[in-house]
Amino acid sequence: MRRASPRRRLALIGGIALLPLAVLLGLAGAVVGFVGTAVFTARIALLSAAGLVICFAVATGLGWLAGRLIGWLRRWRVAIGIGCGTVLLAGVVSSLTVFEPLVPPEEIRPLDVPPEVGFWDLSTGSRIAYRKVPARRSTEKAPVIYVHGGPGAGVVWVDELVGAFSFPAELGRDVYFYDQIGGGLSGRLSDVAEYTAERHVADLEAIRRRIGAETVVLIAESWGAQLVGRYLVAHPERVERLVLVSPGPLYEREWGDRDPCDLIARAPAEVQERFDLVGEPRPFVAALLLEVNPLAAHAFLGDAEGDAFFRRMAALLLPGMVCDPTLLPDGEDFGFGFWGGLITDESHEATEIRLDEPLAKIDIPVLILRGECDYCVPEVADQWAAALPGSTLVHVEDAGHLLWLEKPEVLAQVAGAFLSGGSG
Repeated sequence: MRRASPRRRLALIGGIALLPLAVLLGLAGAVVGFVGTAVFTARIALLSAAGLVICFAVATGLGWLAGRLIGWLRRWRVAIGIGCGTVLLAGVVSSLTVFEPLVPPEEIRPLDVPPEVGFWDLSTGSRIAYRKVPARRSTEKAPVIYVHGGPGAGVVWVDELVGAFSFPAELGRDVYFYDQIGGGLSGRLSDVAEYTAERHVADLEAIRRRIGAETVVLIAESWGAQLVGRYLVAHPERVERLVLVSPGPLYEREWGDRDPCDLIARAPAEVQERFDLVGEPRPFVAALLLEVNPLAAHAFLGDAEGDAFFRRMAALLLPGMVCDPTLLPDGEDFGFGFWGGLITDESHEATEIRLDEPLAKIDIPVLILRGECDYCVPEVADQWAAALPGSTLVHVEDAGHLLWLEKPEVLAQVAGAFLSGGSG
């Protein structure tokens, strides 16, 4: 029996090695085809079809080449078999990973709309859920607009929060609460790229016009302070007084790699591990699609699923926002919106501007309240106080980030005195 030549043995080894590579590269081709087709369309069915076609083509082509190197006579049949098998494998793997919902459909529950909640269709195109607490007595005082944190949260149905921040009604001021676009009971945008910091500023100005107020008093909490900071620079003449409660960073970039409001770091180790989504198939593919086509990313990971996932994850972090976790309500009561929160946060960071210099030129009364165990470091509140020349900073004992939950009486007393004309 004649021995095979070295060239033939090398071809045989190469062909055998190419067989598993055909499958692996076929699977990779499915991902590339799925994501790459998003350049042309946002329809998930077409993305899936394109991915499977490329998967079949790559696996079949390499399978044929492997068969040729090995010397199979019916290499096309074998190659097609490899291609079909790889497509079947891609379908099974993707259904168990990429297309496996982050939250089971049966656990996704819509938020109830209380009778006290109404809706505005703003000139910006945003559909905004709101709640009004009317003044207890008739006055000509400017109304109050509460700007919540997040981004992506919702508050209009959270009675405890609404009650805590309704104290200006006793002072003769109407109080308005609203859910920012993309969160809570407010609308969701089909193009998630439109969840920008500028959009939120425009919505706030549209709300001021909608309620017919020449000037307003703003009470902003957490991320709301960052939003209101932008609004104040854009419309300084429209703000009569400002109350900042547990404000977020004035200018995040100056902190470098240090996160001055690292809430995840305060969570137990097992909770922190759940926030490490690097390598998780479904979020990973959603992130890839977001870079190519935001419409496709939204179609792939819809609002109902994304919001339910965001609410579940946010609930794990709430204990770090208070001194006494036993006071916490149901974490899902805050109705976080996945895309509204994610893209707004990214937009804010990408378009962040220095607010300290323009804010220094604005001379209005400002009260800043910070709880002693706020997860944001004290220097965050100090920066706001330094940037706003007419500000007074008050530290509240035995309170965390959710100051309204742990010390509502202090909030009403100190901020009430401030709105009545005192310095705080």
